[in-house]
Amino acid sequence: MNDHSHLTLRVYSAIPRQDAGEEWLNIGVAFPHQDGKGFDVVLQALPLNPRLVLRDSSHEQGRPADPSQPAAHREPRKPPSLRQQLEAFERVLIEQTLMETGGNIGAVMQRLNIPRRTLSEKMARLGIDRRRFSNGARKKFQ
Repeated sequence: MNDHSHLTLRVYSAIPRQDAGEEWLNIGVAFPHQDGKGFDVVLQALPLNPRLVLRDSSHEQGRPADPSQPAAHREPRKPPSLRQQLEAFERVLIEQTLMETGGNIGAVMQRLNIPRRTLSEKMARLGIDRRRFSNGARKKFQ
């Protein structure tokens, strides 16, 4: 066996936040495969975002420190509440659908099967600006 035989990694779904940072939601563990070529990943929840982060869990208790903060300013964080997890899931789902439809609200309503008012209220509560996802806005930044 190699040096990494006892290594256990935590798997986090990296969820973008409104303040340009990101929140890491613990969704599982990864450990070296028996043949030493890769890892076995066991997810306890599905990722909320395509970006995953793997961190060595041998030195950590719970969630990893926010990498954007200096070590002296890091404080231990409580796991996110059900409400926070639901909001993160809604935000990622709505933003992904907006991106896929070029900001077309009608198409988002149809794909998510929700009324306009519900979608508008959720976007306002979650701070989602559809103009960031519109085709016109995209062309300006390309």
